[in-house]
Amino acid sequence: MFDQATFLGLGITVDSAGRNRNSTSAATSSLKAISRWAVSGTPVQNSLADLAGLLSFLGFSPYNDPRAFDNHISQLLRSGETTEASRRLKVLCNSIMIRRSRKAIELPPREDRIIRIEFSGEEEAQYKSLEASISNGPAEMEDNEPENSRMMPTIQLIHKLRTFCNLGLSFHHQGRKPAPTPELHDRCREASRIMEAACDVISGIASCAECCETINFPDTDALEAIADFCSPVYVSKCSKIFCQNCELIQTQESSTKCSCTDIKNCPRLPLPIQMLEQAREDLSPVIKGNCISTKINTLVNEICKRGSEKHVVFSFWKTSLDMVYSALDKANIRSLRIDGTVSLQVREKVLKTFQNDDTFGVILVTISSGGVGLDLTSASCVHLLEPQWNPAIEDQALARVHRMGQRKPVTATRYAMKDSIEEASAPITGHEKGYFILIELS
Repeated sequence: MFDQATFLGLGITVDSAGRNRNSTSAATSSLKAISRWAVSGTPVQNSLADLAGLLSFLGFSPYNDPRAFDNHISQLLRSGETTEASRRLKVLCNSIMIRRSRKAIELPPREDRIIRIEFSGEEEAQYKSLEASISNGPAEMEDNEPENSRMMPTIQLIHKLRTFCNLGLSFHHQGRKPAPTPELHDRCREASRIMEAACDVISGIASCAECCETINFPDTDALEAIADFCSPVYVSKCSKIFCQNCELIQTQESSTKCSCTDIKNCPRLPLPIQMLEQAREDLSPVIKGNCISTKINTLVNEICKRGSEKHVVFSFWKTSLDMVYSALDKANIRSLRIDGTVSLQVREKVLKTFQNDDTFGVILVTISSGGVGLDLTSASCVHLLEPQWNPAIEDQALARVHRMGQRKPVTATRYAMKDSIEEASAPITGHEKGYFILIELS
């Protein structure tokens, strides 16, 4: 890193600028320079709030202050005035961006498919047993347990259902059980409140209570990279979750009174990085046994049908990719892998091998570590192993293959188990509304 006290550049150019947000934005914005450029193919990864980091770095007054962007654009979006929010955003973007529109880019066609898979008989019986535990589990808790203590087991049970869809009969959960002793009740209640928020964030189902945008969090390597900075997630005393941009706004300008307190700003604390790491560990399934699930077998069969082409498999869970690797190995299909444990140097070697060595026909990627910043145009088939809570994450992953430099038609395949939680359709949230506005700008 540069010494910000002595560094003065004639110009600073930030590549992959879509990553320039939260604590990273604070670091780059502190550098002094006469001119600034931000180059990105994905300026918005999660929500419109991602633009705040770019505008702060670029120094576009008044929008280098996140309060101005929130007051003039984000608040309109939250209140449902999407037409006016879109108009203002277009005016802003047209004033500060030099961009290539979609019409100027000629890409090969992309076919989108959804394969709905039936459980085997044994899988279906076990899935229904897990599904029943969602309604029975919280009901069995004591009546005096706080609401957030009841919610955390439910979140973990939902994750059990999602991961079971991938792993089938080999699924085994290793989550910790809450301490049952009465003397630890108060301490456990506070820990449960914080852990519930951490589980929400890691699960990808957390939304900022202020701007309603989905809060997504990176894979393990990125967690370690930001450990020396402030947490990008904040939790209030009443268990509401806030993104860093909204926390910055609220600390500078008070909002209306919180429903749980008489003061304007309910006390908020940063969510510890260590707690997020623990939540990721607790929500991670492990494979028990050597049985390959119905979904993974279906995936491998689809890959075998197009053995002459190169394939990319995305999944939220590294454990799911472990099973995919085993199934591919049994089918004598060589594969490579990128996840949060792979260093940048090794990642570059893996990508080069995948591009140049035709004996490797498949690359396995965790969606949180490879959804952005990768060029996988040597592949023409993309497989999304499970639905994601945030639809923009899926689109970013598909853009690793269907992008400039791609010369072949692309096939994108999504997998979902029939009559399961994977078929549940989520309502359009504030995040998705903002995402569709960005599409209109293209």
